[in-house]
Amino acid sequence: MKTLNNTYLSRLDHLRFFAAALVIIYHCRGFLKYNNELSGPVDFLKLWITGGNSGASLFLVLSGFLFCVISNAGAKNISYGCFIKNRVLRIAPMTVLLCFIAISVNRVHSDPMDILRILTLQLNTGHATTGWGQQYYPIGQIWTIAVEFQFYLLFPFLALFMRNDGVKTMFGMIAVMLMVKYSLVIFKGAPIYGIFYHTIIGRMDQFLIGMIAGYLYLRKEKISFTVAAVFLIVAISGLTSVLYFNKKSIPDFVTFSFTIEAAFWALLIYAYCSARFSMNQRVDATLAYLGGLSFSMYLLHLPIYYILQRKLIPMDPNPTMHLVKVILVVIPVTILASALTYAYVEKPFLKLRVKYTK
Repeated sequence: MKTLNNTYLSRLDHLRFFAAALVIIYHCRGFLKYNNELSGPVDFLKLWITGGNSGASLFLVLSGFLFCVISNAGAKNISYGCFIKNRVLRIAPMTVLLCFIAISVNRVHSDPMDILRILTLQLNTGHATTGWGQQYYPIGQIWTIAVEFQFYLLFPFLALFMRNDGVKTMFGMIAVMLMVKYSLVIFKGAPIYGIFYHTIIGRMDQFLIGMIAGYLYLRKEKISFTVAAVFLIVAISGLTSVLYFNKKSIPDFVTFSFTIEAAFWALLIYAYCSARFSMNQRVDATLAYLGGLSFSMYLLHLPIYYILQRKLIPMDPNPTMHLVKVILVVIPVTILASALTYAYVEKPFLKLRVKYTK
């Protein structure tokens, strides 16, 4: 996503598209199951598909990374009001559209609390397993918007802390969040994972780790393709391990799961953005454009998937064939719908953004 406040990094948009695709495949996986084994490439793919909700973590780490780079690790002065205005212009149009669809569908029982939920960033509450509104229209994935915006409210302060003492405060805050999570695991056990998953309590350190990665990116030279490849292999191996242990529901691992996951995503982001390699200009532009659509893709894929299930591609009992249909039909249709909402819902508001750094 191009910004008025920094040099554009198209590779971040590439990763946004990857994150959106990962989440879409996860939500639309049908009957595909992972059998708690890692004996070959097929098991590896099953683990990643059934753990594809990790794409949400990639989105959050990317946010921390991007805003750290935009602020030059806090070296630039940030206008708090202008920063928040831009964030509202970025997320409110699509969010409000979907929320009012849910409110309209539930108009008989809807009350002013629904509006208050939007205004107070409580979209990650009101449903046992996902975000508010899923019971009325398939928009449960909006829970991430609440968590993201809570981070936005804090970021200008975090940038100041980074300017004053580098990453020391970031690491200290991560330690505090781990302490809080450990206490909750002791009280509630492994099922607390779902609470961590949907709230800033579980996700705050992912933003902070993204900021630390951005800090390192700003201070290091580009790395060779070979070094980047090694980093990517380590990151993917580490993420695979996290996904594997997440399936085990080990209470002691739950405390550290999101933190370790974020660290490996941060390594992947750093490697991809820092690597010295050239990319075909058309491929780069296409991936960047698709990354620009990622917000709409993330919000629209479930309604589109359920519509296509009813009208065109009913659930296939063969998991492989179902996955092929998702890749060849659901994702392209989601991209087309997202191109429409990006052009006529998101973009008009994005043109109203202002410069918030100096």
